[in-house]
Amino acid sequence: MKLSSIYTTLQDVVNDIQSKYRNQLEDFFVTENMKVIEIHNIRVKDEFQNKGIGTDILDMLKEYSKASNKPIVLTAEADRRKKGKLKEFYKSNDFKKPGRRRNYSYPHHSHIWRPS
Repeated sequence: MKLSSIYTTLQDVVNDIQSKYRNQLEDFFVTENMKVIEIHNIRVKDEFQNKGIGTDILDMLKEYSKASNKPIVLTAEADRRKKGKLKEFYKSNDFKKPGRRRNYSYPHHSHIWRPS
């Protein structure tokens, strides 16, 4: 059973994010396949970090994730000086390190959020 959502496609979410945060983002790249929604990159410009933008973007993607019943996989990897902060950000947004699945293997630095 799919939940209702204002987003019917991933492109709807991307359009909303780009419209809302166009000037605050350095880079944003997300894809979807039959099994997962994969966030490859969310990079908020330094002067706009710690203002809730990344969390809001994840919340928008989580809404679509629930409607499509697909987990979100974060494969983004921070540079060395920001790795700890990125891991804490994932954790604070309920992402967890995945185990291995039979048909899909995640990179070692991935984190996953599953719709409930």
